[in-house]
Amino acid sequence: MRGVDAMAWKEWRSLATARNRTQLVLPLVALAFLPIWAPFEMGSAWLRDPIFPTVFVIATSLLVVGLIVPDAIAGERERRTLATLLAGPLSDGAILSGKLLVPVLVNEVVIVVMLAVSVLVANVTHWTGGVELFPIAMIIGMCALGLVLGLFTAALGVLVSLRAATVQSAQQVLVAALMTPFLVGGVAFMLAATGGGPPPDWLVRGDVVIVILGACTVLAVVDAVLLWIVRLRFHRSRLIVLG
Repeated sequence: MRGVDAMAWKEWRSLATARNRTQLVLPLVALAFLPIWAPFEMGSAWLRDPIFPTVFVIATSLLVVGLIVPDAIAGERERRTLATLLAGPLSDGAILSGKLLVPVLVNEVVIVVMLAVSVLVANVTHWTGGVELFPIAMIIGMCALGLVLGLFTAALGVLVSLRAATVQSAQQVLVAALMTPFLVGGVAFMLAATGGGPPPDWLVRGDVVIVILGACTVLAVVDAVLLWIVRLRFHRSRLIVLG
């Protein structure tokens, strides 16, 4: 654990540099638009309808982690610090865990802060005489979704970063890998929605939270498999050869 702590602290300090802050500020400002504008327009409906907050959590997890994690190995390689890192006393597991931990935790913090801001905006702009909050099931579902989706993005990003020569190329490959299934799914949903048929039963009944928790369970299994693959491919001897 001391090795993981040391690696996580190093990654956090790297993230706090001016270069990385500039890279993250504009996307975070863009992400803040939805949890501020939507509750301003919708009021308490934002707190009861899980669809829009879920879209926000998905977009945040893909964008925040997707911007941070390509730097994990490709950034070390680009800055010519990879050999120094691998020559240190930290084990492969500690290095990998630290590089996965920071983007996932940053993503969770961003999600919690943004959702808290949205609650504040909804209550201030549409005051009803009492404080309204998200239902506890929605809070659990959104935090769980952010965790498993953030871990999925982080593991996939490290896998891409292992072979990438630069951070930019790793980001391009990761974005393409992440966006393709979501674009296909979005087009399929739009075609189904414009087909004139009735909406799905689960959407009519308002069981979106149950669907989210089910998706989290599936993603957790996928995460476990992906982390196993990343751990198999993360060997310092191979990384030193790839340089």
